[in-house]
Amino acid sequence: MRPQSRLLVICSLTILVDCKDASAPRLPLLPYIVTTELLSPLPSRDIGDAYAVRDDSVLVGTSYRGPPDSARRAVWWTPGHAPRAMLATAPSDSTTNSWATGLNNAGVVVGYISLYAGYGPTLPVRWNPDGSVDTLPTLDPRGGWANAVNDLGQIVGCSYVPNEQFSAVMWSPGGVIARLDSTAATSCANGISSNGTYVVGSLGTHGFFWKAGRIYDIGTLGGVYSVAWGVNRFGEVVGESSDTSGLVSAFTWFEPGVMRALPSLTPGNNSAAYAVNDSSQVVGWGWGYDGQRATTWYHGYLIDLATVGAPNDQATRLYSYARAISPSGLIAGFQENTPGSRCTGAICAALWRVKLR
Repeated sequence: MRPQSRLLVICSLTILVDCKDASAPRLPLLPYIVTTELLSPLPSRDIGDAYAVRDDSVLVGTSYRGPPDSARRAVWWTPGHAPRAMLATAPSDSTTNSWATGLNNAGVVVGYISLYAGYGPTLPVRWNPDGSVDTLPTLDPRGGWANAVNDLGQIVGCSYVPNEQFSAVMWSPGGVIARLDSTAATSCANGISSNGTYVVGSLGTHGFFWKAGRIYDIGTLGGVYSVAWGVNRFGEVVGESSDTSGLVSAFTWFEPGVMRALPSLTPGNNSAAYAVNDSSQVVGWGWGYDGQRATTWYHGYLIDLATVGAPNDQATRLYSYARAISPSGLIAGFQENTPGSRCTGAICAALWRVKLR
């Protein structure tokens, strides 16, 4: 479609830049284009939430109905097809909650299940390309969580430890578990680099960076709290941290220990960064004047992914969250539904594409 004006408006399913609205004033042409695809939750459920995405637009995550029936089911989404439930137990089991939190190019999906409507142990699981499901070993019968997997098949997460709380762990492609943290502090691994060199997570109240068998405290932006959520093959870490005022901000961190707050949608409001790819594109969320919105930090731009156009620039901001980014820059998360979309739920799994003009 050839550009017709410089106003952001809603066009069909996709949020496009440059659609015709002759009655509205002209705005400066944005240097980027954002498109949004909203994907339905599972049948009879209201909410879909994507945790991981591949370059072929496949997403995985979870779907649920919402209170009072909040039972969750892991989901595989392929755009243009109905969502597929990923069963970790017998199809007749209605008491097990499941989450799919990581995905690689070989078709391996990782996540966790919570038995007996959340009152039993939480078990880390791996869905294999052949359809089989493995329960990953843990260090204690209370279980654990699998949070991410790379293309080497390495999985990271956390496991309960005897006489302690949980600890950051890594599973080899063969399923062998290794503890990353030998201290007694509570820790969990949230992300692993594509080359397996780096792992990040939380250790006590601070984020950590793991390399060559050692864990490093990455500190904070001046406050008491930080969490590292993602890392790329170059050791660039992203996450969230409090500052001296208590404000929580998205950050990037590089060795030998420089933490830098990322720009926020509105000054004085909270934000968080959840993932970074090997091109250093960062995704997360920011709190704006009218709610929480998915964001990406991209080539020097802070982009509000959930902005849709309206006449006279009366923009509507949609509740949304960006959790993951693929190597080529596809972004996954969730977004409040919009009129005219094909999503059948109130909150939809979201797939965003961003490109520069």
